[in-house]
Amino acid sequence: MLTRSRLLWPRCVEGMQWNGRTCVGTPLWVDHAQAQEHARQRSQAEGVAWRLPGARELQLMSQHNQRAIEAGQAAPLPESTLGWSWSGTAQVIRQQVNPYSYGNIARGSAGGVGGQQLDLQNGWAVNTGTAEMRGDIPRRTPMLLRLVRVSDRPD
Repeated sequence: MLTRSRLLWPRCVEGMQWNGRTCVGTPLWVDHAQAQEHARQRSQAEGVAWRLPGARELQLMSQHNQRAIEAGQAAPLPESTLGWSWSGTAQVIRQQVNPYSYGNIARGSAGGVGGQQLDLQNGWAVNTGTAEMRGDIPRRTPMLLRLVRVSDRPD
């Protein structure tokens, strides 16, 4: 499915195939690292640059899907494929760290430059059924995987 942004979105999440009416098969549930590796492997196998969508891209696609349902039109994303999906958006939250707090010292969080620490344990995900976006999801959480690529056809 091609969007105005020239992005190609498969109708189904990874692990499922479109049979002309709905998605069939078993959805792939992966953590964030597995999601990135799957995108790399699919790109290599097909010779096309598949990637995890950005959180905002995935949220916009989800909102487009909701508007189609509300208007009584055929939704681009089948209901069986809706749910929390990983995005490729990097999680960078700067947290102020008190280097003199015993709790921070015990956790090894003495602070980086200027007493700040980067939180790289979490990632961004979007619920494609509700378009809710969250950046506090532990990267080891299994979720659905939806990939996207840029169209190589001219407008």
